[in-house]
Amino acid sequence: MPFPNAEVEPTAEPFRLLKEAEKGGVRILWVLVRACSYQETPLKHYQAVISLDKPLAEMRAERDRAWVRICEEIKKVANDNAGSGTPAGTTGQGEANGGTGSD
Repeated sequence: MPFPNAEVEPTAEPFRLLKEAEKGGVRILWVLVRACSYQETPLKHYQAVISLDKPLAEMRAERDRAWVRICEEIKKVANDNAGSGTPAGTTGQGEANGGTGSD
């Protein structure tokens, strides 16, 4: 997904994915890479994979642990969907981000 504050057409891929997530057809896994105004975008409704306290680019020693967490979450979603017969990246439950979104 491009930077949330970038000017992008509402028909672009990120917007299509967000619309699918609203319908429960896609699970959004996102990471705050650099400081930005994500709070002014639809991403504010989805829980980030890692804490929003510090963007990934600002991490030093904890960056490796953050990457491990990100990879574990992707693997978990892929494995959950493999067992359910649902394509990877979809929830199959009608809930965006597995119902763990936050405001």
